[in-house]
Amino acid sequence: MKHKLLILTIPVLLITGVDLKMMIQSLLIIQNVSSYNIRTYVLL
Repeated sequence: MKHKLLILTIPVLLITGVDLKMMIQSLLIIQNVSSYNIRTYVLL
């Protein structure tokens, strides 16, 4: 589901003219959050 959402949101962001740097930062934040969630699941 997450990959589908990313594929759908990227063209929308490009069309709306969102800064690429902001997009990359948000993607990195999403990756950090997901890896953090995986770590917490492993600890649980």
